[in-house]
This record gives sequence, C-alpha cells and structure tokens, in this order.
Amino acid sequence: MTSGDSNVMSHWKEVVNKALKDTPDVLVLCATNLNPSILREQESWLRDYVLDVAIQYFPPTPLPLLIRSDTGCEASVGASTLREQLKRLQGEDVYWDAVHGD
Repeated sequence: MTSGDSNVMSHWKEVVNKALKDTPDVLVLCATNLNPSILREQESWLRDYVLDVAIQYFPPTPLPLLIRSDTGCEASVGASTLREQLKRLQGEDVYWDAVHGD
C-alpha cells in the first residue's frame, strides 16, 4: 500500500467511524476504489465494528459513470487509476464495453 493509499484509508476510516456512530442499524458505503486488496482490508477493518459485512461489486457500471462518481469524491483516485483497476478486474471485452459505455 502506498502512502497515498494509506492516507485514503485513514480518511475512509474516519468517515466510516463517524457514520457508524450516527447509524445504529444499517450502513451502506459506496466507493469507486476497485482494488481487491484495499476492499479486503476495509472489510477486515469493518468486521471489528459490525456484525455483518457484505461487499457487492457492480461490474456493469460504465467507466464514464465511475469517473464522474469518482470526481465528486473527497479522496478521488482519478480516471487513470479507475481504468487500471477495471482492466485488472474484468476480461478484455468487458473492459472495453465499460470504456465505451455499452
């Protein structure tokens, strides 16, 4: 994990801690970070605070929508990072479908 990833993770933990204090029953988090190792770390960290954790990945989201969503985030990862992560997670045809918004 890079120092940038570490800063993003620290910020994420702060935001989630605040949300957990304010939300007694259900908490739904939405993130554009598709890095599986970071998702596993976040899931592991959450398991110390809640009874049930489910990570749902929605692959058909077109890349332009992911980029638009990421642009509005406080800790934006950037279009190039999203492209890399999406390419790693999906097969080549699915990757290009997402790029073109098909």
